[in-house]
Amino acid sequence: MAYVKSFLIIFGDVICIMLNFEELSHKLFSLVIFRNLLNDDVIKSFTELADEQKSEKEEVYLYADFLSKLFAETDNFSKYVLNAVLEDENAYILKYGHKKLGSHYDEALNMELDTLNELAAVRSDDVKKSLRLENESLPGFGAGALVTAVTVFFMPEDVVLFGVLTLLGSAMVITALLEKALRKIPPAVGAVVSVALFGLTYHAQLGYLGFGDGWVLLPRFLYQNLFTAYLGFYPEGFFSTDYFPLVPWLFLFWSGFFLYHLIGRERMEPLRRSICPALGWLGRHSLVVYLLHQPVLYGVLNSVFYLLR
Repeated sequence: MAYVKSFLIIFGDVICIMLNFEELSHKLFSLVIFRNLLNDDVIKSFTELADEQKSEKEEVYLYADFLSKLFAETDNFSKYVLNAVLEDENAYILKYGHKKLGSHYDEALNMELDTLNELAAVRSDDVKKSLRLENESLPGFGAGALVTAVTVFFMPEDVVLFGVLTLLGSAMVITALLEKALRKIPPAVGAVVSVALFGLTYHAQLGYLGFGDGWVLLPRFLYQNLFTAYLGFYPEGFFSTDYFPLVPWLFLFWSGFFLYHLIGRERMEPLRRSICPALGWLGRHSLVVYLLHQPVLYGVLNSVFYLLR
C-alpha cells in the first residue's frame, strides 16, 4: 500500500525534539482518515495525558495509566503506533481497491501521517519533560552551583557567581510558575514587550534604565547584597567573570518563549531535523559540552605552552 510505504519512510526519520504535546493532542483530535485510532486505549490515554489543563496529581495518575495500558501490549510506543496504523481499517483502505481517490484524500492522508509520525516519535523522556514529572531547571541550577564551587575553591581570581547556567535554571522555574498567565498574552505583544523590557533594563546593573540618551537613575538602595546581585543590582565590590542576572536576561528568555508561540511549531519543523549528526549530538548534550569545554581547553593550552617552553 502506498500509504504504508509513506508512513515507513517518515517513521524512519530521526527527530530529536521537545514535543508540544498540547498541540499534538489537538492534531490527533482532528484526525479524519485514522479517526478510529482515537478509540484505541493506549492512544486515548496519551491524548488525555497531553491535555495541559490538569493538576500535578492528575498528571502523575494519567502518566501511570498511559504506561500501564502501553506495557500491557508492548514496551515500545513507536512500534505500537506503527502497528495501530498498519492494522487500521479506515475509509482510505476500504475505498483504495475499488476506485481512484481524489487529491483531497491524498492531502488529508499526508497531513495525518505527519501527525502520526510525531506521535510515534514520542519517547518517555519527552513525556516527562513536557509534564511536571521532571524538572529541567534542576540540572541548570546544579551545573551552575558546580561551576561556582569550582571557581571559588580552585580559581578564586576568576570566580563565577550567577552565571548563565543559574540564569537558565531560574528562568525555567519562573516561566513554569507563570506559564498560564504568560499564555494569555498574545504572542506578538509578548515578544515586542519582552524585547522592549530587555532593552529598557539592559543597563540596570550600572544604575539606570533607558534607551540611548533617555535614561532614569535607579535608587542606590536596590544595590545591597548577593541577592540583589542575583536579581540584577550588584553592590559595590561585586565581581563575577560570568554574570547573567535575572534583569535584563529573563526578558530575553521570555522573548524566545513568545516567539516560539508566534511562529508556531509547524513553521519551525525544518529546524528540528539535524542535517549534521555531529552538530545534532552537540545540541542534545550542550550542558555537558559547556561544562567540559573550558577545562579541556585549559588542559590542552597548558600542555601546548609546556611543550613550547
